[in-house]
Amino acid sequence: TELDALPEGASASQFADQMLVSLREPWTPTPGGATHAAGSLLAVGIDAFCRDGARSEFVTLFAPSARCSLGGWTATRSRLVLSTLENVKSRLRFWEYDAAAAAAGAPAWKDAGAESEGAIRGLSVRAVDSDASDDVFLTLNTYLEPSTLALADARRGAALVGDAAHLRALPAQGGAAAREAYQREAAPGDG
Repeated sequence: TELDALPEGASASQFADQMLVSLREPWTPTPGGATHAAGSLLAVGIDAFCRDGARSEFVTLFAPSARCSLGGWTATRSRLVLSTLENVKSRLRFWEYDAAAAAAGAPAWKDAGAESEGAIRGLSVRAVDSDASDDVFLTLNTYLEPSTLALADARRGAALVGDAAHLRALPAQGGAAAREAYQREAAPGDG
């Protein structure tokens, strides 16, 4: 089968008429072609992949770097929300899928932006109903603020976290206003 064209250890899932492929090892789909790094997230039309296998055109939705990895993703009706870790700070990235554009032969995936910078926080994003809505539940926690459950619209893109409607939160702990959470990086000494 054409699924055998995927590397061992890769995982595949469906988004609309697309197959999302998460790689655990580097993969070169065609001899002499581009190599996708381990940790990449790729998209390909299901029909094209069933017809052409690894010769299909893959869209790279995420490629890792030395300081950035993919923590996971959540699919809504028309968006894909990627949760990344950049230098150990969480950051959301957004992709918009347009099935009509794909049917017309135009690029189906549009980069819908990202948060301007990562934040020191725990963040979980889950679709409310991925078949009917772009709404997501956010669970946020930081060193200074209590765990909070919020509702947001993935179509808001980078404004998603700031515009989220808070639903519930654990009680606040005393003294958080006088504290600051920060991250520093040590320069290597003698090795």
